[in-house]
Amino acid sequence: MANDEIRYSAVWRPSTEGEIQVYGWTYADYRKKYDELWKQGWRLKALQPFVLSGDQVRYTAVWRPSTEGEIQIYDAPYETYRAKYDELWKQGWRLKLIQPYVVAGQVRYTAVWQPSKEGEMQVYGWTYADFRKKYDELWKQGWRLKALQPFVLPGDQVRYTAVWRPSTEGEIQIYDVNYEAYRAKYDELWKQGWRLKLLQPYVVGGRTRYTAVWRPATTGEFQLYGATYEQYRKRYDELWNQGWRLQSLTPLVDRSDIVVRKALEAYDRTGGVTSPLGLPTGAVSVAAGQGRWRMTGGHITTTAAGNPEIIIDQHLRIWFVGFKCWGESTELSGSDEPYFIVSWGGLGRSATSMFKFTDVDKGDVRVTPAVVADNQPVVTSVLHVAVMENDEGSPSDARKKVDAAMQKAAAAAAQGAAIYDLASAAAPGSGLTPAATIAGMVTGGPIGALIAGGLVEGLGLADDYVGEHGETLFARGYAPPQVQGTVPGTNEPYTHKFWIDGKGEGKYDVFLRAEIVNQPRPWVA
Repeated sequence: MANDEIRYSAVWRPSTEGEIQVYGWTYADYRKKYDELWKQGWRLKALQPFVLSGDQVRYTAVWRPSTEGEIQIYDAPYETYRAKYDELWKQGWRLKLIQPYVVAGQVRYTAVWQPSKEGEMQVYGWTYADFRKKYDELWKQGWRLKALQPFVLPGDQVRYTAVWRPSTEGEIQIYDVNYEAYRAKYDELWKQGWRLKLLQPYVVGGRTRYTAVWRPATTGEFQLYGATYEQYRKRYDELWNQGWRLQSLTPLVDRSDIVVRKALEAYDRTGGVTSPLGLPTGAVSVAAGQGRWRMTGGHITTTAAGNPEIIIDQHLRIWFVGFKCWGESTELSGSDEPYFIVSWGGLGRSATSMFKFTDVDKGDVRVTPAVVADNQPVVTSVLHVAVMENDEGSPSDARKKVDAAMQKAAAAAAQGAAIYDLASAAAPGSGLTPAATIAGMVTGGPIGALIAGGLVEGLGLADDYVGEHGETLFARGYAPPQVQGTVPGTNEPYTHKFWIDGKGEGKYDVFLRAEIVNQPRPWVA
C-alpha cells in the first residue's frame, strides 16, 4: 500500500442514523468485521473494493443499523457472478450494491443482494455508445438508474456497468468529464433543485474523471473530492457531530503521483538536465498505471511498483570531416600549417579535439573524418571551430585552453537550466515543454554569449589567430541535422560548413557532420 496514493470522494446527507466504516481492509479482516456486525444488527450501506499495486484487492465499507436479509459475492469473475445472480433472482433477491473492477487485466465483481421482487435490468462492461443507446431505450419505458459503475480496462478504455429499476423520476447525468466540467454542472443543477444520486470518480490517463447522476431534491448535501484519508477523516468527524451521514464513499487509487515522482527520481539519477537522455519534451504520460516520460534522447517508464525502465533511444555524434583552403597566409613562408580546434558544448558536457595539418596550399582539400564527440545527449548545444596557424605557440596548450573555456560555459549553462521546475513540468496535463524552454536558456545564456563574443580570440594564444565560427544545434527542434552536400571532390557528406576568413592569415571552409544515432540501450549508472 506504500506505493499507492488513496484518495477519497464522499457525499453526505442530513441524518443522525448510526454508521460504522472500515477503510482499505483486506478481505479476511473485512469479513471478520462483517460477521461481527451482522450479529449486532448492522447491514451494508456501501461497499467499495479497490485494487492496489500488485493486484491486491482491498475493501472500504459502510454499515447502517438494519436486520434486513443480505447476500454477497466477492471478487468473482463474471461467469461466477452471473450464475449467482440468476440463482438469487429466482429466490426473490435483487441487487443492492455492485462494483466491477480490474485485477490482472480481468474484470471482477463484488455484489450485495437484498430481498425484493422489483423489476431489474442490467448491462455489464458496455461502451458508452452502447450503454447510452440502452439508456435512452429504457428511459422511454419507465426505467431509471439504480447503479452506474464506470471502470477502466487496460489501455484506458472506459466501460459501464449499470442497473435500472422501474421509475419515472427525473434524472440527469454527466459522463467521463474532468472535475471542472463536473463542478460546473453540479453548481448549475444545485440551483435548479437537483441532488447527487450516484457519483463515481476514476482515473484515465493519470487524470481523475467523473461520472454522476442527479435526482430532483432540495435536501442539504456536502461533498469532498480527491482527499487524503486524513483530510477526509477530519471532515467526516466534523460533519458527524453536525448530523450528517455518508450517502456515498469512493476510494480512488491514484498512482499518477507515484509514477510521476518515480520518473522524476529516475531522471535525476541519470544526471537531470545533464542526463544522456536529453531534456523532457513534455509531461509524464500516465495510462493504465504506467508512466512514460519522453526525452529528446530517450524515455523513462515507471509503475507504482517495481524499478523504472530507463532507455537511451538515440545520441549525438559530431565529426570533423575536413576542410578546403581558399587562401594561404600572406606571411613570407612556404605552405601553411593550420590546426583546427573543434568543440561541442551542451548542458554540463563538452568535448574538444584538435586536428593539425602541414603543407597546406590554396585549393587543397583534406578529408580526414574523425569523431569529436560521441554518446552525447540530443540537446540544444553549440558547435564551434577555431582555426590557428602554427607559429611559435603550442597547439596542445591552445586546445587545452579552448577546452577549459567550453567546459566552464557548459557547466554554467547546466547550472542555469537546473533552476527549471521539472516537477511542475512532469505533472500530467501541465502543457509545459522543458526542452523548448531550456533551449532558450542555452542560446541566451553562457554558451550563446561565449560563441557570440568569440571563444578563442581573447584567450591570448601565441599562434596566429585565423578565425572562428560557432552555430547552435537544435535551436528550433530536434529533427536530425540534414546533409547539406559533400566535400568538394569527394563523397564525404557534411551537415555544417563554416566559413573562416582570416584575411591575411588564411581562408577556409571547414566541414563538420552532426548525426543523431538511433541506438536504443538501457541506461547504466
